[in-house]
Amino acid sequence: TVTADILSAAQVSLNTTAGVAPVLPEKVTVIYADGSTGEAAVVWDSIDPAAYAAEGVFKVAGMIAGTAVKAVAAALTISEILPIEVWTKEGQKPVLPDQVQVVYTDGTTGELPVTWDEIPPAAYEKSGGFSVSGVIAYNSLPVEAGVTVYLPGDMTGSGYINITDVMECCKVLARKALHQTPTAEESLRGDLTGEGDVTITDVMAICKILASRAM
Repeated sequence: TVTADILSAAQVSLNTTAGVAPVLPEKVTVIYADGSTGEAAVVWDSIDPAAYAAEGVFKVAGMIAGTAVKAVAAALTISEILPIEVWTKEGQKPVLPDQVQVVYTDGTTGELPVTWDEIPPAAYEKSGGFSVSGVIAYNSLPVEAGVTVYLPGDMTGSGYINITDVMECCKVLARKALHQTPTAEESLRGDLTGEGDVTITDVMAICKILASRAM
């Protein structure tokens, strides 16, 4: 197939944020005269910075190299990157999402792949909180994830297990008896057995921790 056989080029969808020029692809999908598809190099027009200075939608025109076939890229700015909150146990490396959820200026939402910075083990060694930076693939937009490191059994988030945590865990069980679902945080902090739920076994496990300290 030669470039003269190209009938049209598929429109390209891009995303960026206000004030950041979109990254245009070097090649686009094209349709040939025989109905098959492929990829071909494209020469894009220069983009006026005013086009992406504010939130909105704009198009970028171009030409398939060596032809008179037009190419079009529709760029949509991202108005918001939804918050990313991750929980992990002390000493356990947090699992960060491969994608982040974004909201575009037209109200639609989407998911974009993200690359995260390496996390030093010292960051999740003890209970507390820290942030991890990353960038969205293709446009290198910065993102940030908040990580909470917790100690299983520490129901109050004090970083230490004491009798108050036993009482709080019992309160969770009492509410469960009334068909009240524990919060996500309560389920994480109160699950010492790894069953994914707070049970009387977890209360006993917290009591054993306290008893071992008294010895």
